[in-house]
Amino acid sequence: MNQGRTSGILYLENNLAPGVFSPLRADLLRLLSSQMAISIDNARAHADLERLLESRSKALASAEAQIHSLFENSPFGIALSTPEGKILSVNKAALEMMRMSEEELLRHSVADFYGDPSDREALLKRVGEAGYVQDFGVELVRHDGSRFHASLHMSQLRLEGNEVLLAMVEDVTAQITAEQETGVLEERARLARELYDAVTRTIFSASSSSHWSRLRGLARARR
Repeated sequence: MNQGRTSGILYLENNLAPGVFSPLRADLLRLLSSQMAISIDNARAHADLERLLESRSKALASAEAQIHSLFENSPFGIALSTPEGKILSVNKAALEMMRMSEEELLRHSVADFYGDPSDREALLKRVGEAGYVQDFGVELVRHDGSRFHASLHMSQLRLEGNEVLLAMVEDVTAQITAEQETGVLEERARLARELYDAVTRTIFSASSSSHWSRLRGLARARR
């Protein structure tokens, strides 16, 4: 028995000689039994701890695998950087978006990819105030000099005691272009309607004037 809890039962029997279990030996057996109970409980606790650690390790490994899968297979560019602009890690989508190898990209600062440096300053200010920013529109510059419209989602995290920035980048160039084209088409339609209305009014006005001129001419002829 250990801490009032029974861990097992020790059964001893002797039919060969009387008085084998003297009070001294009985006390010794109780002491040994107590030590055995402690050892049994410690062994069980150790086994339970090993099972718990194994379970936690499997759960952690599974979570890490899921995070790695999400990171690598995301259709959006994902980057981890310091507030100073040092790039720590990027996924495959970000490399394809910037048209660079990982080795090339890690040699650059985040600021190198902003078309307008003031956009990054404004972004960092908002992240510093709220801890995160969503749908922040910027123009980014690829390694080959081409530019594209991007929507940034950024949050502030602590990793191993250090402050880092987690950014997700979505290329929205096609969407912006479509909206711009839609705006141009709508503007052309508006101008066409205004021109049509103006021409219609002019023709109507001219027709009305000509009609009244003919009526006045007929009236004079009758006189």
